[in-house]
Amino acid sequence: MPLTPTLQTRYDENSIPISAKCSLCGERMPQGTPRITDPIENVAWFSSQFGLHVAQIHPEIEARTWVGKSKKSNARHTQKEVKG
Repeated sequence: MPLTPTLQTRYDENSIPISAKCSLCGERMPQGTPRITDPIENVAWFSSQFGLHVAQIHPEIEARTWVGKSKKSNARHTQKEVKG
């Protein structure tokens, strides 16, 4: 079992992300409503849900992640990665 949670994503036969879960505890991330069919938007949705999950369920890990960085700076960095 990893010490830091990562987002594990499952894809369909067309390489569209269909589900995601936390590698640390196995909790599945909720689907968008209505269901998101654009692959990039789906990854962004699962990523944002995972960020909320880590903050709520694994707060001690989130606190470790921010050491040496401001949350605002790290949030901007994460947004750039999601946007491409």
